[in-house]
Amino acid sequence: MNENDDTQDDVDDVDELDDLPKEPVVIYVNTSCDNEATAGETIDDLAASLGDVTWRELLEECLRENVASHEHDLAEWLEDYYGLEPRDLDKKIDAKAVDRYYPQLCFRQDNMTGSNVEVFELIWSLDLFPTDDDGNGVSNGIRLEQSTANGPRKSVYIDSPESAQWLIAKAAEQGVTLEVRFV
Repeated sequence: MNENDDTQDDVDDVDELDDLPKEPVVIYVNTSCDNEATAGETIDDLAASLGDVTWRELLEECLRENVASHEHDLAEWLEDYYGLEPRDLDKKIDAKAVDRYYPQLCFRQDNMTGSNVEVFELIWSLDLFPTDDDGNGVSNGIRLEQSTANGPRKSVYIDSPESAQWLIAKAAEQGVTLEVRFV
C-alpha cells in the first residue's frame, strides 16, 4: 500500500460526511404504530400526503413509464392509456387516481420518498451497528428493517427514550444533530 491510498481513503471519508444532514433532524417515534420512526412528520402526516403526487411522478416513479419515450405520440398515448392530456402531467392526481393506484403509491412512499425511508437511510448511513446487506439490524433498542413481506418496506423502530438518547449521542459523535420526539 502506498501513501496515496491513505489519502484517497481520507477523501472518501470526507465525501461521506458531506452527505450527512447539516441541520438538526427531527425524528418522530409514532407510539401508536409500534414506535416506528419518521423524519420531520408523523405517520398520520405521511399518510395524508400519499396523494400529493403529480401525474408525471405517478407515471414515472410508480408505474415505471418512460414519458419522454412517448414524446412523438404523447397526447395519443396519454389519452389511450390514462385518459389524460399532456397539460395534466404536472397537475396533482385526484382522489380517483389515489384509489386506483393505491398499492403503487404506497410502494413509492414506503421505499423511495417517505419520511420512514429518510430515517432508515440516515441511520444506516451512520453505520452505528452491524447490519446485513439490506440494512436489517438491531442495537441498543434501535431496529432497522427492510421487509419484503407484502412488498419491500424500509422502517426504523426506536424502543424507548433511553434508546433514543443512545441514538442521539452516537449520531452527535458523527456530527449529526438529532431531536427525537415520542408522539
